[in-house]
Amino acid sequence: MSYISPVFDPLVLGIILGIIISNLLDIREDIEEGAEFTIKVALPVGISLYGFQLRFQNHTPAGEFIGLLYSFIGLYLITYILARLLKLNTNTSILLSTGMAICGASAIAVTSPAIEAKKEETSVAVLAVMTAGLLYTILYPALLAFMQLSPQEFGFLSGATLPMLGLVKVTAGQMGEEALTTALRLKYLRIASLVFMVTLAMVITGIKKRRIVIPWFMPLFILFVLITNTTDIPSGGLNILADISRFFLTVTLTAIGLNTTLDAVGETGLKPFTTTVVTLTIIGTAIIFVLY
Repeated sequence: MSYISPVFDPLVLGIILGIIISNLLDIREDIEEGAEFTIKVALPVGISLYGFQLRFQNHTPAGEFIGLLYSFIGLYLITYILARLLKLNTNTSILLSTGMAICGASAIAVTSPAIEAKKEETSVAVLAVMTAGLLYTILYPALLAFMQLSPQEFGFLSGATLPMLGLVKVTAGQMGEEALTTALRLKYLRIASLVFMVTLAMVITGIKKRRIVIPWFMPLFILFVLITNTTDIPSGGLNILADISRFFLTVTLTAIGLNTTLDAVGETGLKPFTTTVVTLTIIGTAIIFVLY
């Protein structure tokens, strides 16, 4: 489905279908052992290989970069503060913040094991970030009917705020190649920051728990980030590695969905969804105000 349209994020589809199937058919007990085994095998492979996608070579104008930095910090801090004010726990708050600031489901999948997040916390975070992203994928193009934004300005708005790469492509692409190029340039910078934000997440949770646990595959993830930024790997090879990583992360989130009950997700209520939507509203409004 993700090859039909970029708006279909395979990781999000996997976790949603997993939750629906396991709760509709009530088969969690039958597949629990297999799902746990799948997570243990697929998660390290998916996260390790995801390191090859974090490339820092990017030529962004200084003004654009500063604007992106403000947006990035705002997305992370406002999401975290709102989540904590709404009494969400530390892990869920970190996952929501990371997903909103970086790259949605992929960032959440990579960060979850680093902070020892529960399956329910991962599921809630993915669904909440996806909801806010889809809402503004609809609202941003509608703005063009009321505001005179240039392709570069609209590309900045899309690339600096939308959580998932597929949503950025679909939204910015509606205004042409210039808007899409600007949006992707900014989005790839946000994705590249994942290695630093995972480290920050481990430190925050480590302080809270008074111990820092580093999963064995995280050093591999960092090693592959270093390799892809210091060696010249052919683009074809990187695309293959990206597909393999995406496949294993999709399998991982599907297994997490299969192991998640709707009751557990429902315990948090609308708080995570309120957090992500309000955050994106604040940051999006601020950027539009500056641009307009």
